[in-house]
Amino acid sequence: MTERQESDSESPVVDALEGRELLVASNREPYTHSYDGDEVTVSQPAGGLTAALDPIMQELSGTWVAWGSGDADFDVADDRGRVRVPPEDPSYTIQRLHLSDRELDGYYYGYSNQVLWPLCHGMPTRASFDNEFWDYYRQVNETFADAIVTCAEDDDPVVWFQDYHLALAPRLVREQLPNAFLTQFWHIPWPAWETFRSCPEHREILEGLLANDLLGFHSETYCESFCECVAEVFDDATVDVDAGLVTYEGHTTRVQSHPLGVDADVHAERAGAEEIEELWERFSAEYDLGEQVAVGVDRLDYTKGILQRLDALEWLWEHRPDRRGELTYVQKGSESRTQIDEYQQLQDEVERRVREINDRFATESWTPVVYTKDHYSRAGLTALYRHADVALVSPLRDGMNLVAKEYVASQLDDDGVLVLSEFAGAVESLGDAALVVNPNDTEEFATTIEAALSMPERTRKRRMRALRRRVHSEDNDAWVDDQFTGIPVDRDEQPEEGTPSWQSSPVSVWGRKQWLADNLRLADGLFVMTDFDGTVADIVDDPDAAAIRDRAQEALESLAAHPRAAVAVVSGRAVEDVRERAAVEDAYYAGNHGLELHDGDERSVHSVAHQVQEVLPAVCEAVEEAFGDDDGVFVEDKEVTATVHYRQADCDGEAVREVVETALADHDPDDALRVTEGKQIVELRPDVDWGKGATVELLRERYTPEDEQWLTVYIGDDTTDEAAFEVLGGDGVAVAVGSDRDATAAPYVVSGPREVTDLLNWFAGEGLANLDEALREDAIVEPN
Repeated sequence: MTERQESDSESPVVDALEGRELLVASNREPYTHSYDGDEVTVSQPAGGLTAALDPIMQELSGTWVAWGSGDADFDVADDRGRVRVPPEDPSYTIQRLHLSDRELDGYYYGYSNQVLWPLCHGMPTRASFDNEFWDYYRQVNETFADAIVTCAEDDDPVVWFQDYHLALAPRLVREQLPNAFLTQFWHIPWPAWETFRSCPEHREILEGLLANDLLGFHSETYCESFCECVAEVFDDATVDVDAGLVTYEGHTTRVQSHPLGVDADVHAERAGAEEIEELWERFSAEYDLGEQVAVGVDRLDYTKGILQRLDALEWLWEHRPDRRGELTYVQKGSESRTQIDEYQQLQDEVERRVREINDRFATESWTPVVYTKDHYSRAGLTALYRHADVALVSPLRDGMNLVAKEYVASQLDDDGVLVLSEFAGAVESLGDAALVVNPNDTEEFATTIEAALSMPERTRKRRMRALRRRVHSEDNDAWVDDQFTGIPVDRDEQPEEGTPSWQSSPVSVWGRKQWLADNLRLADGLFVMTDFDGTVADIVDDPDAAAIRDRAQEALESLAAHPRAAVAVVSGRAVEDVRERAAVEDAYYAGNHGLELHDGDERSVHSVAHQVQEVLPAVCEAVEEAFGDDDGVFVEDKEVTATVHYRQADCDGEAVREVVETALADHDPDDALRVTEGKQIVELRPDVDWGKGATVELLRERYTPEDEQWLTVYIGDDTTDEAAFEVLGGDGVAVAVGSDRDATAAPYVVSGPREVTDLLNWFAGEGLANLDEALREDAIVEPN
């Protein structure tokens, strides 16, 4: 069960929607009803999309519009094709659409998979431009659009379209629901203009997609290619590639990268189950495996590079005879789109090549290639991932490739090696620690496989640990959260004509990873500063129970230990309190919003803080007496400041503030204290112009070299952090935590402490790798 599923109602998506109706549209449905004899069975696809979105739909009671593909689908639905799911506890609706065989052949097997699929994968010669395909594609998109409009109960729903099957539907929905927020994710690559221009309907496809408010791709490269196509096709479009904004016919679309992930925690948990060991023992006993095992898991699609992979393995066994009998390659293939002749031909060719290789190299006790098209359970695949020494993920072109991430998430012992094609979308996030290959270069590919097999244990573990950190930081929950960035909160507030409603609002930091990486390559060092409560520690009712997240602490430890990085924890807590709770060795600490500092050796206090110590105890005592009967209010005296907590109280913030101000009037005649407010707290602080903003400036000045440029990152969740965001301005990276995006000066956001943890792990992994890369390049000395 994911963390999102364990939460009662804490989803960032729920917060972002602010009560708006959610409609999802995809070709495939999240639940399928089929006959098993006379009984109806229900199955749920294993794809990442359903696993990520199903819990959200259950929370929001939305509607999911999809083609009804099960043979019992419409027998269990009502007369409009609607059925409530999940079966055991119905909480949202699937609106099933009936497609005739001709519609399915033309729209799905035709235009989607014989035109858009090969074009987007950079293979225009494989495309089949048939006018009938286009007619059915347009017709089915109209069917989807009509169903979405019919299902919408309000005139301003949030509609999330999935993938390349529905490129025309957004404009059709926009025409009928102009106030809707439309977002779409394109799960496959977007091609360069020189490829896309060969599509006869390229203008109509782009116009359909530009009706979205937000359009997501897996990588910055795909975003740039899309923007290039728009600029080439529409002379009247305004395209800002750096900002990711396209304005066409008075409507602005944000184009943003959101790498799709897997549920890494679930994969890791499954990999540790006893069942996995039992499945692997049975698999090993069934086949003649060598001492080392490489694995490939693919749909049988010409984009996956399976034939090129077999060529490389054959080259390896031919030129490295010592690997014969030692290395076994397991190819798990899944039949795909067998109605298309090209796919059936590929399956035949793969089987022929496997026979040739086995005939050439097999012995009585060893088979070089174990090839199977059998259905494997999720546990069965995990057993392959967990125990394979090497994973070969070598597509000729792929939007992302989740097999790579599933393999990494399952490597609990950190002893596997990922060999990854440079043409997979996953290379942008995993390429630093994987072995990257061009699958068309047979000899290089074979040599890379040999390098993976002979890699020293220490190197394997270091690389895999970095990969696992990355996969956990880019899981499917983070991906779902990013899809709803920029949804207008105030439905009645109308933006100026031609101005997107989110233009001045912060955006998800995950869409700026490439920008962060580029800036780290230019920096001399990295200084990460973070608040504590609500940032690296979850907000809890009892502040004494707050604890730093384990993975957040580990990431901060890694950063603080790096010779060109620094860490500071800046908190409203007393400095000794936050030092004890965070317990990050070699970090700097600022307590009481910066009025106290601790550099690891000694504590220092702002001079004005001594003045308030004479009046603060009396004020705190007066507030406590005023709320003596209310157990939900308590006062935390931190010597330099004090915090009145009322999270569990019956009264509101206004009532608490009135009591505090009365206490000040009675016990602070010289106005030594001032009142500020935060999240369900009222604070008493010295009346001095000093806070987290001034603290950030002091920390940078004191603890970074004067003649060097260090990238400063500040992460916080409270109103007290706004001063730090403002100080950084464009001279750093300010990240706000939470969903109240209209009330922050930070240009970037994450949803909560879980995403903060993921972000810190990104900095500790890929971030430091980019910093180190630049430092290594600087250290290179050309020979005389």
